[in-house]
This record gives sequence, C-alpha cells and structure tokens, in this order.
Amino acid sequence: MNYEDILKLLEHNKDIKYKIFNDKIINTKMNTIGVRVPVLRKISKKIAKTDYEAFLNQVKNNYYEEVLLEGMVISNIKDPSIIIQKLDKFLDKIDNWAVCDMICSSCKTLNKIKDEFMDFIKRNLLSSNPWRVRFSFVCLLNYFVSEEYLNEIYKLIDNDVNHDYYVMMSKAWLICECYVKYPKKTIKYLKHSNIDLVTYNKAISKIIESNRVLKNDKIELKKMKIIEKCINYIRVIILKEEFKAFVRKKPELIGYVNSGKMTWQKFYEQWSLYGEDEKAWEMYKPINKENKAVNKEETFNFASIADMIKKIDMNSVQKGVNGLQKIVELLQGLTAKDAVNTSKGYEPRQLFKKFED
Repeated sequence: MNYEDILKLLEHNKDIKYKIFNDKIINTKMNTIGVRVPVLRKISKKIAKTDYEAFLNQVKNNYYEEVLLEGMVISNIKDPSIIIQKLDKFLDKIDNWAVCDMICSSCKTLNKIKDEFMDFIKRNLLSSNPWRVRFSFVCLLNYFVSEEYLNEIYKLIDNDVNHDYYVMMSKAWLICECYVKYPKKTIKYLKHSNIDLVTYNKAISKIIESNRVLKNDKIELKKMKIIEKCINYIRVIILKEEFKAFVRKKPELIGYVNSGKMTWQKFYEQWSLYGEDEKAWEMYKPINKENKAVNKEETFNFASIADMIKKIDMNSVQKGVNGLQKIVELLQGLTAKDAVNTSKGYEPRQLFKKFED
C-alpha cells in the first residue's frame, strides 16, 4: 500500500459530521479529514501485520489522521524495543492532546520491558517539548500506577517544572488516578508536595469529579482547594512589585513614614487611586536640608526591606482581601520602629474591593 492508496483509503472513510465535531476539540494545526478512531485502528493493524517499515518510510505529516495512524502502527509493532526506537522520532510530530493520549493508551506492548519503558519516560520528562512531557505522564498513568512505582511517580511530578497547560493537566490526571487507587498515600503526598498551585487545584477537582471517590471524601477534599489563596497570592505579588518600584522612584516617601507624618497604608491607598500622577505626589518634598544623606540611608533600608519581602511565602500571605494590607503593615513596622502613629481613627478601605465588586 503506497502513500496515495493510504490517502484514498482515509478519504473513503471520512465522516463530515465527525470532522466538524473533532475539529472543535483537538486543537491541532494540521489539516483533518474526519476519520473515526475505530476505523484508524483497523487500518493500523493491517499495516502493522504487513510491511510497516515501508509505510513509516513514506508517511508524511499532511493530516492529523495520518500522524495518528503512524502512531498506531508503531504501537502495534510486536517488538517493544523497536516501538521505543520508533516512538522517539514520532513524539516530535505530536501537536495535540488527542494524538498524544491515544498513542499512550496503545503502547501496551511496552509493559514487557518495564524498566526500559521507565527509562524512556524519564528521558522525555527532561525534554523542552511539552508533548514529550505529557506523553510521559500519561504513560505513567496508564502503566505504572502501582505500589511499586507510587513513590517514584510522586517524585517525578514534584521535580517537573513545566508550566504548559497540557502538561499540568496530565499531572493532575495522574494524581487523580493515584488517589483512586491509593487515597491515603496520595493525600499525604498532596499535603507535602512541591507542585504548582494550578496543578494542585486541578488534581483535587479531578478527584472530586471522579465517580470512584466516596462522597464523604469529596467533602474533605473540597476543603483542601486553595483557588482563592492562589488568586489572591498572584494579586499580592503583582501589586507588591508595582508599589515597591514606585517607592524606589520616590525615596522621600520613606522619610514621611519614618517621621510618623504618613503611613505605608495611606501611601498605598493614594497610589492605588492616583497611580504615579505627579500632581498627587508633588506635596511630598524632602523633609530637611540633609536630604541626600538621609536618602542614602533610607534607600539602603528600603533595599533591605525589599529583600525581606521577596522571602515572604504563601503561608505568610493571609487568605482573602487582607493579603496586601499585611505586607503594607509589615513595611510600616520595618521602616518606622520609633515613629509616632498619627493616624488615629483612620480606617483603611479594603485593598481588593475593586476586584470583588
């Protein structure tokens, strides 16, 4: 069967309605024909039983179905070592989750060489290609979720720093599968893991959505979600960096805080309302004639403060709208140890009110 014959066979089996549906969900840059997966599996088995090398040598990357068919043919090869060899070249052709996940689920023959398969997975987890990384995590999900490999899976998830959406979703899916089979160990892992917050929250969501998890367990799992904390933490970091950069431009503000004439809370609120508009800040001039010397010392102090702010971790940031207010209060405490507080009766507005209206 030559290349033209293969294309004719694919065209003969196209389904327009299926093509329209599939195009909406697979998110591929390749052209599509609209051939259903069961049909492709039948064709791939026939090719694998004949001269699969001839097919693999002439196949191109013109169509989504063509690439998927190539992956299916490779997974149907009887020798697992040859499968790994062919897969290593094939993985760079993947550009969507559908091809990635279907080929993963078709590689059952690789169970015969588990150690070699695991080495292949680990090599691909180090790749800069997110589809190689997703392929590896989905293979772990399909073939390695067992008592023997569980701790190793946790370590591999923790060590991965890829923030590609499809990679994070594959890790969340893998964690869910681990929980279904080993709930106690996986809960313990989640409580002490190093995974990013997006993957963490998505993993819990997938577990809660699973029909294989008890209702009471789902209630407890909901308490572990930290979506609000994640969102507010991002807000805090962004606003903190912007306000810190502004104060660097206006070092004279530090003198007003140290003298007790103003507070960081008031300065922040003024900044949040007026931004860097010079008219709003022109009233704040250097406090004395020795301003240069004072500014040098104050700039040094602020650099130390900025360094300390960088070390604030998630546990130091209060949930909800008070996160940034706590940081502002920390600044106030660090820069005005002996200052007289002149803000009696002052009630600061909620810092994130504008996000919640």
